[in-house]
Amino acid sequence: MSSAIGVVCNDLAYGAAVAELPQRTRRTRDAPAAIVVVSGNGNWCDGVRSAAAGGALAVIVSHPGVVPGADIRALSGAVADLPVVLERLHFRQDAAFDAVAGRAEPDSGDVRLVAVDGAAVAAQVGTVLRDAIAWARVLTGGTLGRHAASGALALLNDSGPKGVVAALNVVEVDAGDSWIRGHALGETRTEVEVTTERTVVSTTGQQGPGVAPTRFETPQRLALRRALDALDDRGVAVDLAELAADAELAELLTEARSL
Repeated sequence: MSSAIGVVCNDLAYGAAVAELPQRTRRTRDAPAAIVVVSGNGNWCDGVRSAAAGGALAVIVSHPGVVPGADIRALSGAVADLPVVLERLHFRQDAAFDAVAGRAEPDSGDVRLVAVDGAAVAAQVGTVLRDAIAWARVLTGGTLGRHAASGALALLNDSGPKGVVAALNVVEVDAGDSWIRGHALGETRTEVEVTTERTVVSTTGQQGPGVAPTRFETPQRLALRRALDALDDRGVAVDLAELAADAELAELLTEARSL
C-alpha cells in the first residue's frame, strides 16, 4: 500500500502494535477507510456490523466471546467482502501454519488419530472448547463433524476420504490457567501445547524431533498484520467462516452434554 492505513483502537496492546508498524499503520479516530478493532465482549457481531456500516476497510475482533454459531455464520454472509480477522485467545493462525507445514515434508504419512485435550475455568470453557475444535480441525486437515460421544469425551471425524477420528476432551477446572494440548499421530507425530501466553508446535518424523521457531510477535500485531495483508492481496480472511463451524460443533457437543 502507498500510505499508512488508519487504525481505530482503544486497546493499549493494539496501540503498541500500530507503533510497531509505523510505515503501514497510524492511529486514527475516524472509522471510514480504516481498520477498526472491535472488542469481543458481548454481542461483538453487532460491533462488526457497525464498523462495516461506518465504512471500515477491515475489522479485527479482539478475543471474540461465545455467541451463537448461527449469528457468526449470518455475519460472515452479511460482510462477505469485508476482511474480518479474529484474535482468538488459544488459536493463533501462524502457529496453525507451523503445524501444517511440519507435516508437509516428504514421507510424512497420513494422520491416523488426533487427540485434543483442554481445561479452563467456567468463564472460559466455551472459548477454549471452540479453540480446541479449531486445533482438531487443523490437525486432522478436514472439516469436523460429531461422530460419537460418551461423558466428557467426544469423537469427531473429518470429511476426508479416510475419515480421521479426533478425540476431544475439554474439562472445567476451579482455578488456574486455561490450556489446550493436541496430538496428531502417524508416521509423523505433531504436538501442540497452547496457553494464553504461548503456543509450542513440535513435529517428530524421520529426521527426528523438531520444534517450530518461537513466535514472538504479539497476538495484536499478528492480527493487525493479517488485516493489512488481506487488504494488500484484495482477499478476505476466512476467520468468520471457520469460527462459525467451530462454534456450531461446540454447540452440538454441549447440547448433547458430550462436553
